[in-house]
Amino acid sequence: MADHTTRSQGKHRYKTIKSKRQPLCARTSYSCHKLCLFLYTLCYLVIGLALLGIGIYVEVERREYTGLEKSLSLPVAILIFIGLFISINGLCGLVGTVEENISLLKLFLVLSVATFLAQIATAILIYVNGIEISDLISSKLALVLNDFNRNPDLRSTMDSVQNKYSCCGISSWHDYVEYADACRERCPYGNTCNNQCIFPKSCCSMPNVPQSAINCTSNKVSEVPPSMTIKNGCFYAFVDWLSDRMDLIGATTLGLALPQVAGIIWAYLVLRKIREYQCWYTVELASDYENKL
Repeated sequence: MADHTTRSQGKHRYKTIKSKRQPLCARTSYSCHKLCLFLYTLCYLVIGLALLGIGIYVEVERREYTGLEKSLSLPVAILIFIGLFISINGLCGLVGTVEENISLLKLFLVLSVATFLAQIATAILIYVNGIEISDLISSKLALVLNDFNRNPDLRSTMDSVQNKYSCCGISSWHDYVEYADACRERCPYGNTCNNQCIFPKSCCSMPNVPQSAINCTSNKVSEVPPSMTIKNGCFYAFVDWLSDRMDLIGATTLGLALPQVAGIIWAYLVLRKIREYQCWYTVELASDYENKL
């Protein structure tokens, strides 16, 4: 009878101690941090999936631009990799937040810090090595221009770029004169390929005027009337376009960096609270077990 009474008191004491425990979601600060981290990781996952989808779409569509296929392959691959990386990291953070999984939250925290540092380093390299990037763009355009007359797909792509930015050649329309002369040297006189060594219609200042278009795209490239050509080169047009948007690029970089800092802080706070509560529960359960004995 006494043993039964003692056992009943132990059970009652166990229930009393257990009833004092508050679920983690009931703790206000923890709940706020967890909710913010959940929303952040959800947005992170959506952005990653969007980038991944865009990368896959561009990979499929770039086959239409066979002339630029090699030049586009690396940027597209990088975009797909970034989208996949962000998606996996966001999924780890989302599942880790919902399940309160320390391992997944640690992985998310480490990858988020690495991503933030890589983003800052990339931005610094872009600003410091701006001249080298310009040289790289110029060399890529030179390769495109060299194959302009031999690749119909590349010619169509270059015409689209020149129409969009109202530019001609790399530095000026004279680039086509040089490359057209080199093209003619590779083609015997009267050969069909010789007819392709012409001045592009997209470089004409009045491309919609029939007579002007005929004169501007004459096979005698060296005799192209300067008054009928677009003077601005595509390289300078692109540099001007990029310069006009540097403020936007900087604001976008800062706008992406600030939420990352907030996400890192939320992940750290949630991770620390989970570990504290787990230790607290472990100590209390051990004490509860001793009281039961």
